[in-house]
Amino acid sequence: MILLALDTASAACSVALWRDGDIRAHRFEAMRRGHAEVLLSMVVATLADGDTGFDDLDQLAVTVGPGSFTGIRAGLAAARGLALANATPLAGFTTLETVAFAAARAAADTPYDALIIALETGRSDFYVQWFGPDLEPLCQPASLAPEAVAAALPPGRLRGYGDGMARLEMHLNDAARPLETLSGTGLPDAADLARIAVAGTGPPTPGHGDGPAPLYLHPPQVTAPAKPWGMNS
Repeated sequence: MILLALDTASAACSVALWRDGDIRAHRFEAMRRGHAEVLLSMVVATLADGDTGFDDLDQLAVTVGPGSFTGIRAGLAAARGLALANATPLAGFTTLETVAFAAARAAADTPYDALIIALETGRSDFYVQWFGPDLEPLCQPASLAPEAVAAALPPGRLRGYGDGMARLEMHLNDAARPLETLSGTGLPDAADLARIAVAGTGPPTPGHGDGPAPLYLHPPQVTAPAKPWGMNS
C-alpha cells in the first residue's frame, strides 16, 4: 500500500506518505491561514522525500472537518484534483477521529474509559467528540459551549486531547470534572490520518459523486462588503 494523506482543516498543514509499512515521508507546519498556498509544494516535497511519483499512489486520504471553512475546502479541492488526475481512490476522515487516533497512541499505557477530543473553533465554543478505549465513537461530532461540554461528559476515567483542551480544562475544573490532558500539539496530523486510512480504523466519511463530503458544524464566517457611496439602505 502506497498512500498519501493531506490535512489542511485546522491550524496546521501537513502531508504524509505511507509506504512499505510505515510513514516514509512527512511534512507538518503550524499555520492559521495560507494552507492552499503551501499545500501542493508540501505534497511534491513529501513525494520526493519518499522517492514516489503521483502514479505510484494506491490511495489518497484527506481530513474533511470540522475545522476552518477555507482550510477544509483547500484540502478537499487538492485531494479531489489528485484523485481525478491519477484515478486514485480517495477516502475522507474527520479531524476529530484523526486527533483521537493520536491521543490513543499517547495514552496506550494509561487506562481510561473515554477520550475527550476538543478542538478550537475560533469562537467561544469547541468542536468535540468522545471516543472509547477502542476508538469507537461515543457520540457524534458537535460544536458545544464549555458548559454544555461539562454537562455532557461521559462517566468514568477521562483523558483529554486537542488544541482546545487548555481552554476547556478551566471550565471543566470549575464544574468539578477534572481530566488528565495528554501532551502534544493537539492538532490533526496527516501522519495519523495515513495510519487510520491504512488500518481502516472507523468508516470513511460518506461522500457524493466527486468524493468525500466536507463536515461543517458552523456556517462560514463571511463579512458583507461595505455599501458603495450613495446606495440606499
